[in-house]
Amino acid sequence: MPLGMFCNISFPVHRFTLAHGDTLFLYTDGLTESRNHAGAEYGLQRIRTLAARHAGLEPEGLISECLVGPAEFQDGLKQTDDLTLLAVQRAE
Repeated sequence: MPLGMFCNISFPVHRFTLAHGDTLFLYTDGLTESRNHAGAEYGLQRIRTLAARHAGLEPEGLISECLVGPAEFQDGLKQTDDLTLLAVQRAE
C-alpha cells in the first residue's frame, strides 16, 4: 500500500503482532519497478520469492540479498527510481 501519497483517502487499519524472530520487510516502489533489458518489472512475485527464500536471515542479510536479486535482474541497467528497504526483526 502506498504511504503518504493520498491525503484525502482512508485506508483500512490492520493490527498485527510480530512474534519472536518475525521480520517486517518494507520497501519503496523502486524495488518492484526495477526493470531488465526486456523492459519487464521485477515485480511483487519476485520480491515474495526472494524474501521467502531468505526468511531466516537477520535484517542486514535480508536487505543485502534483496539488493542482489534486483541487481542481477537488471543485468547492469541503472536504477531509475529511488530504492529504500527496511527490515525490522522482533528480538524478544
